[in-house]
Amino acid sequence: MAAISNGIYAISRSIDSADQFLMLPTGDAAPGRGALLRPETGRPGESRWEVRAFSRRSVVICNVEHGIFLGFPPGDPEAGALVGGWPKPREWRLEPAGAPSEFLIVASGRRSGDLALGLDPGSADPLRTALTPMAPDEGAAPWRFTRAR
Repeated sequence: MAAISNGIYAISRSIDSADQFLMLPTGDAAPGRGALLRPETGRPGESRWEVRAFSRRSVVICNVEHGIFLGFPPGDPEAGALVGGWPKPREWRLEPAGAPSEFLIVASGRRSGDLALGLDPGSADPLRTALTPMAPDEGAAPWRFTRAR
């Protein structure tokens, strides 16, 4: 498993020199509801995620406020699939990517191979998350994990 301990984290990326946080906005917590990338809203539960070891090489990521897991539609992961909150845990692999607190968030599939948590190219504001190919020019970029206080 990646060098990150179990705990509560804010997960973010820098876009256009501004920090954008992975979040499930307050309100409807229906399965499949999209995870968004937005500036901090002042409601910490939206952007706080519990990261727990699932196996030696993988973690599960659960939104603290809603108690649902970061995931994608049932079945093998597919490029372009929107990522959101789901009632059942999905395994993710954290691949070190630069600074000690930066990782690629990776889903592995039997048929699809490895896909990274990235941005849906069809979204604008707010930015939606989707599974993307692992190549940096196709959406794979590191996510920063900051332990919540």
